[in-house]
Amino acid sequence: MTLRADLGFADFTSYSQYRNEEVDASIELDYSGVEYIQLGLPNDNETWTQEFLLTSKPGTPLQWTAGLFYFQNTDTYRVYFDYFPAIGSFSRCCKFGSSATAVSYAAFLDMTYEVTPQLFVTAGARYAYDKIKDGYAQAAFAPVIPVTAAQYKQVNDGRLTPRFVIRYKPTSEMSIYASYTKGYKSAIFDFGKGVPIPVKPETIDAFEVGFKYDNGGLSFETSAFYYDYKNLQVSLYETGTATIINAATSEIYGMDAQFRWRVSPAFTVNAGAAWVHARYKKFLNAPVYQRCPGVFTCGGGGDTFFVPGTLLRNVTMQRTPEFTGNIGAVYMADVGGGELTLSGNLAYTSSFYFGPSGIQFKQKGYEVLSLRAQWDDPTDTFFVALWGDNVTNNRYKTQVQYNLPGIGVNYAKPITFGGEIGFKFR
Repeated sequence: MTLRADLGFADFTSYSQYRNEEVDASIELDYSGVEYIQLGLPNDNETWTQEFLLTSKPGTPLQWTAGLFYFQNTDTYRVYFDYFPAIGSFSRCCKFGSSATAVSYAAFLDMTYEVTPQLFVTAGARYAYDKIKDGYAQAAFAPVIPVTAAQYKQVNDGRLTPRFVIRYKPTSEMSIYASYTKGYKSAIFDFGKGVPIPVKPETIDAFEVGFKYDNGGLSFETSAFYYDYKNLQVSLYETGTATIINAATSEIYGMDAQFRWRVSPAFTVNAGAAWVHARYKKFLNAPVYQRCPGVFTCGGGGDTFFVPGTLLRNVTMQRTPEFTGNIGAVYMADVGGGELTLSGNLAYTSSFYFGPSGIQFKQKGYEVLSLRAQWDDPTDTFFVALWGDNVTNNRYKTQVQYNLPGIGVNYAKPITFGGEIGFKFR
């Protein structure tokens, strides 16, 4: 629900949202393709948010936005054995799992001052207090373990995060800017091992400089950035369960650029590229996996890959390709009294690693081509379209899961094509 009001000195807006999801899922932990270890994973999620905004009136050198924000989310994971060899096949046997409610209160203020018609300075700050309540964990065939008061004190915390931007406009068509932002991701509990384990908050210092140009027919923007992370939260599988740990320090820096050129009223091209250098500078207890001589012979009870206690320095961050790029085009023409639109996009991703420590389970570089042809009728009431995805039919991994006696791999869809018919109701 959205409410708006003119208070005279400022505009007031209220955003209220409620969301409830009940999701059922099942996962094969051994990735063997036979009925061996199968878990049912129902999840109930309930979210409330409330935001109040005050926005200044235009026409003065100082423009500002102030607000209050409330967030509450309850996640309950119920885990069942759909099949387990030690017990036999059951229909949702032996419920266990975890639950917690995360609450966040925040107040923020962002102000931009027009020093001259070409020079603007922005300063802002946000204070957020995050806490977790009603948390518990339960391992299989074990009692419920609630979060203790001492553990709550380790994760319930407040942070002030500032933001500064300076922007210069040499002309009305271009601008140059530099910014600094400090941010954080709140502390959490890891319930993966059946007991509550506090995980430290993740913090970042982000620096960026950039240039933007747009004259209507041609637009171009580029930026260079540097991100310094502390206690980056990394997910992994250890002893057969999902868990989260902190990578001590890491950094990301790079450059990106994109442009759009309207060659003619009927033809437009666009392209973009990014180069990213992402490294764990120091990662104690990094997740590194190696094969054991047999199933269930190392790790203490089923983990055949994880090697604890590894210290890594200056290794690639997971799921972060060094180079990505795309190029696309759109052509429009009058056909049969309506409008025919032909479009295509070619995207490229260089190699990267799925392993959480960034040194294992490599995906080679690949490209994906998408094409679409759409005709809209003269009254703009309906359209027909033909499309194709992954037209080059590349086979690449979208996910790698390392768990128990096997490694599970999900692959992208092969070449996929189809048609659409759409109607607009007025």
